[in-house]
Amino acid sequence: MMPVATSFLPQGLGARVVIQWLICLTSMLGCSTPHSTTPECTELVLWHAYENGGVEHAFLTQSLARYQAEHPTVSVRAVSVPFEPFANKINVSVPRGNGPDVFIFAHDAVGDWAAKKIVEPLGPWVDAAWLDDIQPSALDAFVYRRELYGIPNTAKTLGLYYRPEVIKIPAQSTRVLKRQVLEFRQRNPGGVGLAYDVDDLFFHAPWLLGFGGRLLDDDALIFDRKPYVDGLIGSLEFVKTWVDEGIVPADTNYDSVKAKFQRGEVAYVMSGPWFATGLAPESFRVTPLPFISEANDAPARPFMTVEGLYLSRYSSQKFEALNLIRFLTSSRESNRRKEVVGDVLTRLDLGPATTSSMTAFEAQLKTAIPTPNDPKMKAMWTPLNRVLSEVVKRKMPPQDAIDEARLLLDRAGGVE
Repeated sequence: MMPVATSFLPQGLGARVVIQWLICLTSMLGCSTPHSTTPECTELVLWHAYENGGVEHAFLTQSLARYQAEHPTVSVRAVSVPFEPFANKINVSVPRGNGPDVFIFAHDAVGDWAAKKIVEPLGPWVDAAWLDDIQPSALDAFVYRRELYGIPNTAKTLGLYYRPEVIKIPAQSTRVLKRQVLEFRQRNPGGVGLAYDVDDLFFHAPWLLGFGGRLLDDDALIFDRKPYVDGLIGSLEFVKTWVDEGIVPADTNYDSVKAKFQRGEVAYVMSGPWFATGLAPESFRVTPLPFISEANDAPARPFMTVEGLYLSRYSSQKFEALNLIRFLTSSRESNRRKEVVGDVLTRLDLGPATTSSMTAFEAQLKTAIPTPNDPKMKAMWTPLNRVLSEVVKRKMPPQDAIDEARLLLDRAGGVE
């Protein structure tokens, strides 16, 4: 049902009576079945990748029930799509008219979906009142070629995990962290200092970006161009030194690190919210990443992955779909999700964090940078992971490894 254009009704008591009558009529004509397709009922289709039976899926179900209670003429059919094929299913289904009106997914594919005209540019649909209370860096995650293509909702980034009986006061600088780790290893000769995957670009990003490196801009890959290559080289030499000094192990196994952490045999683990799964809440703490003493005390700048809601460009009911997106990302629903699911939300007008880990991750978002959403980014992961491995593990000179990565990228597709 289309919104009532009240400006065309006569003014005064008569207008109010007509409006009230229309509201009552709308309520009485509500969807008689969960997925009714009568002319009086709008059905919206929403896709998500939440696992059936999981806490996120349960919360979404409850949230949609609240939405439909407030909007009786709208029925929402939520469809769970496995995470791995999700992006491809969007690419195939939406242009054929078989896809959703609204879908929930990470921001990484924004550039690809925007280029293929799958997602609706939201600039004409949103206003400052909607966006002002959303963290700017989270909004940036859904901006491609200066157009906004999604509304952020939750975010994940990296923090430092530690056990309070092992680390009394968490390090706020890499200088202090190094000292603490060396002292820990003196007390525990077989212990691990700082554990993370040194040959994974996602985990190297805090140092790369902290040293001033960059990966790409709107038009080209710039990781090997001045002045950004200096930041990449500086970060590579920084991590190589830490590995050589035993601060960070060259090789880690996730399950092994987690087991050692639970036994108090690891000083720090750099990881995201997923690392807390299976840990007793009272057994660990999380603190933001330290300032980088070796880079003039610059903040570590990890990548963040932002999940948000998209509007299909092929939806025939964009007005209703936008109302659903606004509801699901509202302050009220975000506060509920924060309390029930324990996610880190991207709004700025929410209540205080309920756990120390949530406090740390919320603080880290202030310096985190969205993983680039440009389609070119897909080609960069493997060559730059190889750079990390060649330099940190096999002692290749940084510039040689970087030149090799550029050669691989050029051969793969002529990416500029």
